[in-house]
Amino acid sequence: MRNYLFAIIFLVGVLPVYSQCPTGNLFFTTQQAINNFATNYPSCTTVKKITIKGDDITDLSGLSNITQINGTLHIYENPALESLSGLENLTTIISTLWINDNALLQDLDELAGVETVGNVFNVSSNPNLTSISGLSGLISIGSNFDVRYNDMLPSLAGLEQLESVGGNLTIGGAALSSITALNNLTSVTGEIFISNTALSSLSGIGHINPSGITNVDIQRSSGLTQCEVASICAYISNPANPAVFNLNGVGCSTRLEVTYACEALPVELADFGYHLADGIVVLNWLTVSELNNLGFEVEYAKDGLHWQQIGFVEGYGTTTDIHHYEFPHYGSSEGTNYYRLKQLDYDGKYEYSNILSVSLNSQWEQGAWILYPNPTKGELTVNGDLSDLPFVRIMNNSGVLIREFALSEPRVDISDLPEGMYIFTFNNGREIVTRRILKDRR
Repeated sequence: MRNYLFAIIFLVGVLPVYSQCPTGNLFFTTQQAINNFATNYPSCTTVKKITIKGDDITDLSGLSNITQINGTLHIYENPALESLSGLENLTTIISTLWINDNALLQDLDELAGVETVGNVFNVSSNPNLTSISGLSGLISIGSNFDVRYNDMLPSLAGLEQLESVGGNLTIGGAALSSITALNNLTSVTGEIFISNTALSSLSGIGHINPSGITNVDIQRSSGLTQCEVASICAYISNPANPAVFNLNGVGCSTRLEVTYACEALPVELADFGYHLADGIVVLNWLTVSELNNLGFEVEYAKDGLHWQQIGFVEGYGTTTDIHHYEFPHYGSSEGTNYYRLKQLDYDGKYEYSNILSVSLNSQWEQGAWILYPNPTKGELTVNGDLSDLPFVRIMNNSGVLIREFALSEPRVDISDLPEGMYIFTFNNGREIVTRRILKDRR
């Protein structure tokens, strides 16, 4: 018995014993080291920190079980690495994501599961990177955002879900011609730096709350001619807020030029429609940004020619938030009624909306065809006459047909469509009713 016990102790002592995960930081410098990780730690899903830097590293499949990194993920100077295949199961990076100086890296598709980066987000100096669409799940970044020196990257497509950046926002790149994917970004707590020769417009960062911005530095962007987005305009409207515009295109080369352009920036009216409530016409409209907006005069004309003011609705001044307005009109009559809005600035300038016609002699039209909620996150309820099985078309704001179908139940789901404005038309073969809906995740 004593011999058997000795043999067991001996075997336990000489066989390698692997814990579920390593206790320290991981530094992979060879392909073999990555391959060995899968063998040595087959059940490991959470690690402290990962650094990947090696001349022969081409495949990250050995890390495929990892779902969470409690520190930093740093992938840099890997001249043979073309993709991040192997990181598909990663969902959480508690600290920083650095992806830099990887000569052949083309995309970040394998990071689609990552929703949060707790600290710095830096994707820079990857000369063959053409897409970051794999970041489609990213919602928040805890500190600085830095994407620049990726000379083949044409846009930030993939960042449509990004809502907040807890530090500076830095954007640059020789080929980066569009930042519209940042349209859902509402919070930046720090400075905005942009230097980009291919960019012509700041469209995409207009919904950022200006109260969190501490500085604006936009320089050496020779093609940039449109800086007058709501967030920038609201920020520079305070002379005490620091801002530099230099060596950009005409209209964006000095703070004074941008200020003049901002003064002409209208309130961004996303929708102007109506619904019926107990036979009363209730006008409703939606703004996605406002600058110095005193409010809206509501005007009415029975004949579409002779207008009279029937009310006033106060605006929200300067804001990058979405606001929904309503105004009931108790004086409408049978036949066609015409309405328009006169948007007034604090300085007396004004601008008219499109004319809205409301027909009250059509029973089908009086079904109202209300779609709510508006804005919506995806699920819509339809209030209208379904007895004729109306044919529905959904188009984007450019008029491109997205889908069409016969409506048989009072529900429509557009959860799978990206954020934006959509046009719904209802057609029963005799009449057509049009409605606009804003898809927005907030």
